[in-house]
Amino acid sequence: MKRVLALLLALTTVFAVMATSVGCAGETDEKKEEDLGAEIASFLVSGEIYDFDPAKAYTNDDAMKVMSLIYEPLFTLDANGKIQYALANSYRFYEDRNEFKMDITLRETYWNDGSQVTAQDVMWSWWRILSPDFACQAATLLYDIKNARAAKLGDDKSVEDVAVTDSEPLVLTITFERELNEEAQQNFLRNLTSIALTPVKETAVTKADRDEVWTKRVSYIVTNGPFAIRAMGYGIKDGELFKTNNTPHEFRLERNSYYRRSQESVLPKDMYVTPYKFLSYWNTELTDAFADFIEGAIFIVGDIPLEERENYLDKAVVTNLLSTYTYVLDNKDPVFANADVRRALSMVIDRQALAAEMTKGLAIPATGFVSHGVWNGNGGSFADVTAANAEVALSVQANEEEAVNLIKAAVRNGYEGGNIKILVRDNAEEAAIAESIAELWRGVLRKGGASCSVTVTKKSYDLITIVESDTPIALCNDAVQEAFRTSVTDAAGFNGYNVLAIDYQMLSPDAFSALASFSHELSGNGIFAGGLEESRVLTHVSGFNNEEYNQLIDDAFAAEDMATRTELLHQAEALLLEEMPVVPLFFNRQAMLVKSELQRVYTDYYGHPVLTRAELRNYHNYIPTDADEAAGEEKTA
Repeated sequence: MKRVLALLLALTTVFAVMATSVGCAGETDEKKEEDLGAEIASFLVSGEIYDFDPAKAYTNDDAMKVMSLIYEPLFTLDANGKIQYALANSYRFYEDRNEFKMDITLRETYWNDGSQVTAQDVMWSWWRILSPDFACQAATLLYDIKNARAAKLGDDKSVEDVAVTDSEPLVLTITFERELNEEAQQNFLRNLTSIALTPVKETAVTKADRDEVWTKRVSYIVTNGPFAIRAMGYGIKDGELFKTNNTPHEFRLERNSYYRRSQESVLPKDMYVTPYKFLSYWNTELTDAFADFIEGAIFIVGDIPLEERENYLDKAVVTNLLSTYTYVLDNKDPVFANADVRRALSMVIDRQALAAEMTKGLAIPATGFVSHGVWNGNGGSFADVTAANAEVALSVQANEEEAVNLIKAAVRNGYEGGNIKILVRDNAEEAAIAESIAELWRGVLRKGGASCSVTVTKKSYDLITIVESDTPIALCNDAVQEAFRTSVTDAAGFNGYNVLAIDYQMLSPDAFSALASFSHELSGNGIFAGGLEESRVLTHVSGFNNEEYNQLIDDAFAAEDMATRTELLHQAEALLLEEMPVVPLFFNRQAMLVKSELQRVYTDYYGHPVLTRAELRNYHNYIPTDADEAAGEEKTA
């Protein structure tokens, strides 16, 4: 038995592997089509993912990486930020009867259940995002479309009034609120590269009948990307989640056989997607997986353990993830109702030291909210412009003296303090950051004379139970994501917490979509229909609602030239950093290590992996034989 394969098979119950079959042209005749190529062990995500809804996956970088493998939007952005066709095959902007329109022709492709992806699928998915009762920040990406904003706010318009039609089965016709100049056209195309706008299949969503089900059970999840989820389990038994080697924490992706191929197609199954399978076990520790990478049994890792970053970071492919690691504060809670207190809590954090010590130089200290990778209009870096403005930019170093003075002033004005409860995902890096910040906050509040407690809770998931065919079924929710989502209408705060640690995604390279989420009408959260007297437009999840900020975002939306729009967005970010409803900590980056034997592994502009053409040199050395598999089963029994 080959050494690497023997090691891989023997240790599958000890650490997670992702097994990928890779085919090479001209060498597939002697193998069954479903077993093309070698099994390539990899480790791309280090945390469990509990929800596979692309319209909700903007609080977790790991989730976004997987979404990019199983869903395909209309367009994508390559590593250089150039727009590429994906689900779309062609497009044209034009004027028709005094209205400005766009036709997008889809390529022929199919859901992983074999049914064709149509323009109706895209239209329904956008209706879902624009529905007033569906909180989704991606709605702002579609507000150039006629009636889209009005439908989201319930202003005498419904989603059926949104000017998107399937003029032909594979042709999507869009009518805009106004004529888009060339800059605005390119900006709209970039918005359509967002994974949040990818189509989801209506019957798959409605079949589940419950929003928390269809993205959590393999039998319901239908995707249109190069890969499909074929197995998913978190070791749930009797309503408990176990993390032992003997419980099923399996997560498996396989090639979508119908990606750009119909059921009747005679094209080879690996014509558009070379890898066949990714197999993972969630109960892996990153340190274990990395050790096996060093030994040669794993060919790619999507992260580097903290203790190894000093030695390997300069050897990794490091990319921006277009997200900002952020502490979202519940501004509705009296402990955070005072802007001076919020500023003090941000000001006391030494972001430079935390990035160096807690992320070992991987993350970049945040100088604003909008992350690196977001464009300043149609070129340059929005974050760099913010960083260069000393009057606006966050200091990467702490100013404890000024922070204490702000707390003292708040106390003199009646600030009484309270209990600060921070919720983070249960991993070593986030936990260490939270404990360090909690200690800083305790110190500055005490020195300022405020009576406050600061606690940290580490929690990755919540278990929920549903009844299906009279059978109780336990499902997992991402605890942080669920708290973030439900806080929109929950007056009690973030499910019992008042600080949430999230990877705040920039949904496109346009700063507008990120900053608009903090405005009132343009947040994407829609309306709360609690009866005639209770109906109201929902604010950002933090509860932030500032009239000056709302006007800046409205003016930016109405601006007809990119320069004016960009300047207004910089003013909006400056006000956001002054009011500090959220505390930006770091600009996220990804460090990916790939063995030289594994080729054609790429990342897109968002930092997401592109693995459709991954190839392993000398792959014949890694094809398991029947004897190998029998030996592996014996070793793992």
